[in-house]
Amino acid sequence: MAKGIQDLGNGLGYVYITDPSSNILKVYSNNADTARIIKVEGVKASALGGNRVATAIVTIPVPTAVSTITSITIGAIQLIDTSAPINYEPTTLPSTTAQDIVNAINSYVGVDADSHLVDFTAVRVGNDIYIFSDAYSGTTYNGQTPILVNGGGFAYTVVQEMEGGSNTTEIYDSAIGYRFYLDADYGATQCSGGGTASESSISNAVEITNFIVNIGFQSAMPNKDVTITSDTISLGRKGILTVVRLTGQGAANDNLENIIVSDVAVGDRILLSSATNTITVNQSGNIVLQSTTYDVITNDVIELIYTADNKWIEVSRSSGNVGSTADYRASSFGIFAKETFSTTSISTSTATVFVANVDAKIQELTGSATLSGNSSYSLSAKAIDGDEFWLFYNASLTLGEFTQTIFGVNLTVDQALTGGLVFYARYVSSSWKVSVYPNLDSNITYPFKVYTDLIKANAITVSKLESTLQTEIISTTVSFAASEQGDMKIKLPFACTVNEFYASVSVAIAGTDNAIITPKNNASTVMTSGEITLTAASTIGTGFTSTPTANNTFAAGEIMTLTTAKTTAGGKAIVSIKITRL
Repeated sequence: MAKGIQDLGNGLGYVYITDPSSNILKVYSNNADTARIIKVEGVKASALGGNRVATAIVTIPVPTAVSTITSITIGAIQLIDTSAPINYEPTTLPSTTAQDIVNAINSYVGVDADSHLVDFTAVRVGNDIYIFSDAYSGTTYNGQTPILVNGGGFAYTVVQEMEGGSNTTEIYDSAIGYRFYLDADYGATQCSGGGTASESSISNAVEITNFIVNIGFQSAMPNKDVTITSDTISLGRKGILTVVRLTGQGAANDNLENIIVSDVAVGDRILLSSATNTITVNQSGNIVLQSTTYDVITNDVIELIYTADNKWIEVSRSSGNVGSTADYRASSFGIFAKETFSTTSISTSTATVFVANVDAKIQELTGSATLSGNSSYSLSAKAIDGDEFWLFYNASLTLGEFTQTIFGVNLTVDQALTGGLVFYARYVSSSWKVSVYPNLDSNITYPFKVYTDLIKANAITVSKLESTLQTEIISTTVSFAASEQGDMKIKLPFACTVNEFYASVSVAIAGTDNAIITPKNNASTVMTSGEITLTAASTIGTGFTSTPTANNTFAAGEIMTLTTAKTTAGGKAIVSIKITRL
């Protein structure tokens, strides 16, 4: 048996709790109590979030001189293009300079000492700039201070140095979490009990961290009430999914253009709803929508996901209401107002036009009548892709000299009279596509029945006929008169097998000796057990039978021979030959 999690609590060896570097922190005997203890420790060990970005905040002042910002660095990483310095002067609004800095940071990708690209991003909130590290840089820039090199008269303030960055790629927290190992006395073997575990060594142990540390949604989703400030919301990360209820600044209708979440992780999601106001979420700042704006009102929800380039990208939205038919049809979805059904008597001389989203989607024509003029049921071109109609022709019409047309199909005399048809039409690529099906429902008045028009020429084969229809009788007269004995030839028009001969005396058989009829196949080979013996002196109406068992099969057009013989001439018989078509 392979060693592993199945040995947890079996009473052998030890369970070890280590730090992320596999240094032993605690050792427990491998028993049932320990199995329960480490479940709790597993909760403690779980990662709080993955790939959290580090964030710094810088406040931009009112400049007191005319000059430029020639460099912005965090650690050894350049954040802007130094060949395009950022200008400022005393008349420049701090928010304008702040936005110029944000634009410069977002349009530039730095390089570290190992020539790896490092993409810092930024967002402006009023006069404040939030600077975010590359999502995968982890703790690298924690504690680093943004430095804005300028020509003077520019007393910027670092409100917060870079902090909060982490890069957790395991299910346990790589900084403060635990790992778990099990040695059920493995020794050098692959089975528990094969050796003796050591309290001070995990050299023979197997890691069971993935079975112990809990991940996923183990508790209720974090919920937060947040008020918008300067078209921005700021909140701390509580989990991979956060439900946020928005209130506009001053409890009024408001706009949302930026989302700032401390310790945010790539893949985190936010569900935004509104308390009472209309909040217009804009495709601006670090928000990316499927359309440029979305008004969030009470019972509306929009879901956003955080990406590595400091963007909150729309995943889905819901108005909390069922979309109207008009909305869908305006967007070219072929949806009817209702799946309605209408039954009407068959017209005898009227042209009827069905209009999508006006007339019932499912139509039934009923009744029996004789046309007094041409009649038609057609479809309006006022339609969009996906529109469809069903028409059940549960009626019987005598056409006479007139025509009945349904969805462009002219019914034949049999089709109109028999009924039992279903017409289906779907609007695709600016035209109606029509199909016709048989209605096999035996409970309707006019269920489908096959008529000659639908039978392909030469389609009915012998194998499809019942046995009685496959059987034929061929009759012929044979004579035993002196000048009439010999070979009687019968040409068979189709492939068959001869099953039986029955000879009935029509002129009394002369006495003295028997009369003989010998059947032969196309090669003149005598049919086995096919010979018929008519007893001497047999009277009129006496019958004799034989059942051939071999040499009795013929192809179409082949010749069957009946050879008659009698020494003392006299007598006649009618021979009935029973055959089965092949």
